[in-house]
Amino acid sequence: MYPKTYIEIIYEICSKYNICVESISDTTVLKLTLNNIIHYIWSRRFDISTSVSARLADNKFETYRVLETNNIPVVKCAKITRLFTEEYKDSGETNFSICNNMLLKYGSIVIKPNSSYEGYDVYKCTSTKRIEEILNILYNKYKYIVISPLINIKSEYRAIYFNGEILLIYEKQLPYVISDGKTSLIELLIKKDYCSYIKMFSDDELCKVYHKGKRINLNWKFNLSQGSYCSIIDEQQSLYNKLNSLAISAANAINITFASVDIVIDTDEKLRILEINSGVAMDQFIMKVNGGRKIATSIYEKVIKHMFCL
Repeated sequence: MYPKTYIEIIYEICSKYNICVESISDTTVLKLTLNNIIHYIWSRRFDISTSVSARLADNKFETYRVLETNNIPVVKCAKITRLFTEEYKDSGETNFSICNNMLLKYGSIVIKPNSSYEGYDVYKCTSTKRIEEILNILYNKYKYIVISPLINIKSEYRAIYFNGEILLIYEKQLPYVISDGKTSLIELLIKKDYCSYIKMFSDDELCKVYHKGKRINLNWKFNLSQGSYCSIIDEQQSLYNKLNSLAISAANAINITFASVDIVIDTDEKLRILEINSGVAMDQFIMKVNGGRKIATSIYEKVIKHMFCL
């Protein structure tokens, strides 16, 4: 099911331009019709990109290879296939050894589905035991899995790309608490009504009293759906042009028309593409930014007008 606000926005835009909207039963597909011209919206995907570019965007490894081939800075990625499937090939290097070799090289790795979104089934591994546990979990759900080094991310940004330009860039900010130097972490979490984050820490970490003023991040994933905040990057900020240029280059490399482009900057100030998504979801943005609904409506309106050449 779609969130209520998203559906309201789509219907408001279509009503404005006399576009008929039909929700196809037992699906998440919306059928839009104007003057016998038909277009579809499926989930947050609008049918204006080619099928190849949309599939590329939703395939982490293929996106990585295309960007790498085009000399676009991108977070390193390797792909493995679930054991004993038709596509699985025993090349002499096992899935575990591929993961473990990356772990030995970088110290920490991220393992996730090749088609992951919103941080679901994305795991951080810092030990061989953890690698075994996570591979077994993901084997039961997915055929293709990707592995990347865990980067020491300073900030993560999302750029909304449409038809050759960037319509919006915002920064994702991890939830955190500041230690008062007297209260244990678990007491801080309870006091701030952050009980859902207790599971993110070990017992030793929860009982520890950190020095006064220390910022303690409550998650390592920057997904808004998992508690991160966001703030819009103003076009006048010096970083904006760099983010804008990199996002456009990445989107153009896979020849997509409408997408969200995630960019990370590490502690060495190096910008890299993390991923591209063909589905442009703004539900969390709408809830967490003042005026977010108006901004989202403006973006979706441009796309729908483009669909019908209005």
